[in-house]
Amino acid sequence: MRVTSQSWRDLIAYTHPMVTRIDSYLDGSVLATRIPLTTGRIQYDDSGVIKRRLTFSVPAQDGLDSWDPAGKPTHPLAMWGQRLSVRTGIGYPNGATEYMDHGWYLIIGWSRNEAEGNIDVEAVDLSQLLVDDRLTKPSAPAAGATFFAEFTRLVAGIVPVVLDPGLTDKAIAATTLVWDRDRDRALTDLCDAWPARWYIGDDGSAHVAAPYPLPTGASTPDLILTDGTAGTIVARARGGERGAVYNVMVVDGKPADDGTAGPHAESAITDPASPIRADGPYGRVTRFYASDLITTTPQAQASADTLLGTYSTAGRVESVTAIPDPSIQLGDVARVYTLDGGRFTGRVITMDVPLTPDGAPMSIGVAMVPGYVSDPGVTIEGV
Repeated sequence: MRVTSQSWRDLIAYTHPMVTRIDSYLDGSVLATRIPLTTGRIQYDDSGVIKRRLTFSVPAQDGLDSWDPAGKPTHPLAMWGQRLSVRTGIGYPNGATEYMDHGWYLIIGWSRNEAEGNIDVEAVDLSQLLVDDRLTKPSAPAAGATFFAEFTRLVAGIVPVVLDPGLTDKAIAATTLVWDRDRDRALTDLCDAWPARWYIGDDGSAHVAAPYPLPTGASTPDLILTDGTAGTIVARARGGERGAVYNVMVVDGKPADDGTAGPHAESAITDPASPIRADGPYGRVTRFYASDLITTTPQAQASADTLLGTYSTAGRVESVTAIPDPSIQLGDVARVYTLDGGRFTGRVITMDVPLTPDGAPMSIGVAMVPGYVSDPGVTIEGV
């Protein structure tokens, strides 16, 4: 979760004013501050390269200010490289405000709604710059490169790069690998072989971090959601899809120079209590990954274990509608308690965050490996 004050935690479950600030920049220069949005929201999805989408509306005319960007390349809402800084938070009874930084966004489109007199704007996180700027010629890791050095080279200065604490850089073995056209796919393949994960952070940088650990009932939660008095849950829904759940991951590395098979590793769900164990009635559902960057069996095993954690956690999704809390982040471990005595622990993989009071509440998608659900009958003290 984002860092907050204790006052935030004390007030978030109760009625409070919502505050949002959106500022516009072009090539580092400020174009507008405190854009007067009438409604807006940010949608987060941890499954894609572009993990954040911002949509909002502003009045076409606000006093003497026109917010229609038509024919104005340097207008704050035009789509010629304009970037938006978004912060949202809560107001306190004494008039103070506390903001949470929700990142930088590239405007990708706008439209004028004549019926409502609004300008509707769509923007996405800065990974769009990496998606759009495809590699124009064959590109391969340099001799002696490390994974982080190669990641930085592939980003090519488009955005800053940060190696997060907790992830160890390592050398790339000699390889004949040549990257395809898609820069974002090359970054993802590089991280899968590391293993690591990458994302655009609130600071607009491309962060490379250690893979998420698998959430279980014993995991320490970042976030607790509860029904009842002082609870934050408004409604719940559940779902699951077999096609999105894998219980076996197979990884193959670079073949030897003589053509024999290279490193090979498999990882499988084996917990006898799991309904998706590989030797159980669910059956084996296998996913494959291969990379010339993988040159040893331990490296192949590490990638297999990490990727299995990624592809087995969509088995049960709890969609929780809750009081808006902008401090929640993708990847947070959430524990859900309900009045019927249920308890569920998983990882936040989607969020829909309102930016104005009329857009409340927010929705949070929490997913985990089936079989790690606590026994029913848990007593929730104080609820």
